[in-house]
Amino acid sequence: MNRNFALATILLTALLAPTTGLAADHPARLVGATEQSLGVPLSGVITEVHVAPGDRVKAGEELLRLEQSGLAAGVAATRARMEAAKLARDEARREQERAQTLFDRTELSEHDLQIAINEASAAEASYREAVAAHERARLDRAYSRLQAPVAGTVLAVEAHPGMAVSNRDRVRTLVRLRPADGGLAAVARVGDDHAGDLAEGATVPVTRAGSRAEGVIRRVETVGDGWRVRLALSGDAPEDWRPGQAVTLELPE
Repeated sequence: MNRNFALATILLTALLAPTTGLAADHPARLVGATEQSLGVPLSGVITEVHVAPGDRVKAGEELLRLEQSGLAAGVAATRARMEAAKLARDEARREQERAQTLFDRTELSEHDLQIAINEASAAEASYREAVAAHERARLDRAYSRLQAPVAGTVLAVEAHPGMAVSNRDRVRTLVRLRPADGGLAAVARVGDDHAGDLAEGATVPVTRAGSRAEGVIRRVETVGDGWRVRLALSGDAPEDWRPGQAVTLELPE
């Protein structure tokens, strides 16, 4: 009897069997990264902290920010320099065009034409440098606001208003976040007697030492004489759950 036929038979038996409401404890193990360490890639003083341990956040939600006035001034100053450099570049281009016209009419020497060309090239380089400086200032301001890269639960906040952040050698961790989906998973190996309970998308209770979380079956695959199932745990899994720990799946009898 092939495995597909066996699985179909088990599924039919599970559907026809009376519901007892009982659950069979099945051993599993936690895997995956339980947290992300988040920080800002520049130095400054923290002025606002918007989250606390246990808070659930959405992807893109602001967690904290550094002092903004200096960064905003930097953006404004570099924008002004960029606009001035653009005007100078445009004028240098017009001068080069006029010089070329005069040279073509033999009213300007080749030496003077080359001077105009060089000045236009220098003005173009200055403009590009000003654009790059403005982009750096704009990115610094954006990076001064720490945002959640994914939805999840805040595990720890290692920051407070007024705190100075120095990232001279490495980016300092300010917030630790557990992703809501995919951050922590449970993996178990089960026999054919539970194959009927392994539909992808099904919810299975996961317990450990009196704590409980919900797991959603993400993948089921055959392994030897049984099945391997992987469940993604919800974002409200207990904070002390870590990869490598043993847990229990409550599969229906």
